[in-house]
Amino acid sequence: MAEVYSTLQPRGDKILVGSLIAGRHQALLMDKWVPLSTILSVDHDSPFYNEKAKMGSFYNESWALTHMLALSDAYRPKFVKLLQAATAGPVPITAVEKAFERPLMLIDKDLQGYLRGTRFQGVLLPMKLVKVEDDLPAAPAAAFDVTLTLTELTDRPGHEEATRQSLERLTRDDPKRPEPEAALGYLEWRRKDTTAALPHFKKAFDLGSHSSRFLWDYGRMAGGSDTEMAVKALRKLVANEPNRNEARFTLASILLHAGRHEEALVAVAPVQKVSDTDAPKLFRILAYGQMKRGNREDARVAAERWQKYASEDEKPEADRMLAYLQAPAKGDLVIPDERPHLVRPESTDAPPITLPAHTNEEINGEFQRLLCDDGMLSVVLLTVHGRQTFLIADPKTVVLSGAGGATVDLTCGPQKKEAVRVEYRKPPAGTSGVDGVVIALHFGE
Repeated sequence: MAEVYSTLQPRGDKILVGSLIAGRHQALLMDKWVPLSTILSVDHDSPFYNEKAKMGSFYNESWALTHMLALSDAYRPKFVKLLQAATAGPVPITAVEKAFERPLMLIDKDLQGYLRGTRFQGVLLPMKLVKVEDDLPAAPAAAFDVTLTLTELTDRPGHEEATRQSLERLTRDDPKRPEPEAALGYLEWRRKDTTAALPHFKKAFDLGSHSSRFLWDYGRMAGGSDTEMAVKALRKLVANEPNRNEARFTLASILLHAGRHEEALVAVAPVQKVSDTDAPKLFRILAYGQMKRGNREDARVAAERWQKYASEDEKPEADRMLAYLQAPAKGDLVIPDERPHLVRPESTDAPPITLPAHTNEEINGEFQRLLCDDGMLSVVLLTVHGRQTFLIADPKTVVLSGAGGATVDLTCGPQKKEAVRVEYRKPPAGTSGVDGVVIALHFGE
């Protein structure tokens, strides 16, 4: 987008957008073509982002693709759909194909033909440039800002330790500036160590780091372990960008799993119109929120609409919810958790166990065995009270932390006797042979 708009030219009381960048156009006609599937998959660790020999193809084709999608007669009418998808973060290839209702292979072919053509579309925007008459005094940049900028410019794969040392020096030079803390958080996140990243993100937030990107990343990251901070970050983002539905859905989902159903419904109340892609997210939240509120009829209507738009992966959950709401009331339905979860073994038709609504309890112990009997999972711990067994009613609702990452796959049988802290609730009445129902497992504690 920046490259396309770098060509702005005044034309009286209008501005021309879309002039060709001759050097990029010529290079694309001479260099070997890189498939768009590769270009659209480039990230900060990719050779096309870091290696000079390949970087040109990435920027050249990115500019050309954006030029065609934003300005050509064939693609421009649907470009807004792609921009809407991009507000939520990186756009997957499937979102590009969906926005233009065309497979990427054909978009790739169209782009190559577009570049070999003799006609390129520009746009005249009605906007007169105002001449700046005031003097703009220059001043030397502060040493802190110069160092921060240089650190960001040299932050590349293989230079992580130098980047870390520079950022840590900056936190000592000015403890009130949020930028180094945020950068340290992203540095840890790139290492896939969210446990180390979160304290930096929290400090950056408290110091005033409230950019859209930061709030979105922090809110999602904290959602699995620090509900209150996740809610604060996402509420701030929604306040800044009221029409950012994806942020509203994420906020509402976190509130729902925290048992704050009224607040979840309030979070999505302003949403008046959604795409087919977002519809399942909205109606899922409404169905569970209204059910928890006791409004079974409203929940049933939302569940029917959820079922209509649900993907194949989530259709079973939507079907289960609708069947529950259409049947006579029998207790409550467990809300599946979308946070990191244990992998369920194949085959289990056992119904989910509804958890009583009292306060969680905790116990520390040594993880000795994972029992897998008749499709049900149980964690066996050696604690100060001897061997104790805790049932995993639904692996999708178990929160994990530690063990070097957020997602852990466990196999049945004896374990390596690792220290673990278990958050649990008392088992439902009539459940025998277990000491509790697992809510969370914290390894290494």
